[in-house]
Amino acid sequence: VRIMSSYLNKRASGLVSLAGPAVNIAVGLASLFIPLYTFRNIILSLSSIIAIINLVPLDGLDGAKIISWNPIVWGATTTGALALYILSLL
Repeated sequence: VRIMSSYLNKRASGLVSLAGPAVNIAVGLASLFIPLYTFRNIILSLSSIIAIINLVPLDGLDGAKIISWNPIVWGATTTGALALYILSLL
């Protein structure tokens, strides 16, 4: 979703864009408490893949807005999403 940049500064735009991948990561972390192994791994895989795709720094995706605001936050968020995906493979 394009955000009217005239209303938001770079920091606000980055924080708004960070919300999507952060929710995906939170859902993945919450799925770790589901006792059914197969169901847990499906949720963990899907939520981490959606977060990873969203964090790709291409125009139109959240990753581009986050990396232009704060590359360290983008790197930490991407690392977390990749770690969750790797965890889903175990």
